[in-house]
Amino acid sequence: METQHFEPSALAYKRVTGPYGENYELPCEQLYQWSEEKGVADSQWIFVYRDDPQVTSPQDCRTDICLLVPDDTEFTNVVSKAYFDGGQYAVIRKVINDKSEYPLMWQQLLKEAGGQFEWDDDRTCVCFELYHSYDMETHIADVSFCIAVK
Repeated sequence: METQHFEPSALAYKRVTGPYGENYELPCEQLYQWSEEKGVADSQWIFVYRDDPQVTSPQDCRTDICLLVPDDTEFTNVVSKAYFDGGQYAVIRKVINDKSEYPLMWQQLLKEAGGQFEWDDDRTCVCFELYHSYDMETHIADVSFCIAVK
């Protein structure tokens, strides 16, 4: 685990409501198609988790599938616009070979960071996954798991 500072950015996003990790394919396709049309297809992908699954029922959990885009990006009704305020995050980076590894990495990050930092719940994006790469065929991903800290 390390700490990392992220710069503020505009976000282009599609929201998915339901159990984490499910029904992401169509919104990802729509966001990718939109990003190609807008010339921002090389933007960094982040998945922002809006609810604590220990408190919120799985069917009500919200995921924002996002691209970090320049502020001057033109938006259409296909995607929504939000703002990522950046700041300091506790981060663990891992190559994920199977989707069952995602919850394990979140547990590890929460355990390690919880002993060292105070959470910063006032951020627009308290916890997210930042994708460095993702293979569509094998579903192998290079991912940073990030949680806002003070």
